[in-house]
Amino acid sequence: MKSIILKELELLNLNSKKLLINYSNYSIEVYDYFVKGQLYEFHLTYNQGNLEIYEVPPPDSELNLNLNHVSSLTIYNHEIQFSNPVLATDLFSTPGSTFLVYLQDTTTFIMKSPDHGENSVMLSGNKYYLITHPRPRKNKVD
Repeated sequence: MKSIILKELELLNLNSKKLLINYSNYSIEVYDYFVKGQLYEFHLTYNQGNLEIYEVPPPDSELNLNLNHVSSLTIYNHEIQFSNPVLATDLFSTPGSTFLVYLQDTTTFIMKSPDHGENSVMLSGNKYYLITHPRPRKNKVD
């Protein structure tokens, strides 16, 4: 696939341009304008299989995130129940699923999964947490 893309770029006289190219078995995307994002790394707070929870700094107030009161979340085959209502919103993440959660009070997360059983963790209040899970592979345990 890579050689086909490079040949096409040469035919179109684009091989000297700085391009971002994303391809899969089903599509090819070419961007001539892009900005490399800043890489953020956070310490893992807890995980259950591929479900991971990170403590993160508060988001910029300019983002105007729409946080909703929830008492549970379902991410693929993981069900998360909160001992207290939390504020949460789903974020764009590909491939996978990501939620930003704000805990007003110290809260226990009870996580249930057919693959990983039931686990719980108590997290501190007045903090933000990022809950992520990559897209599961077909016919594989996550």
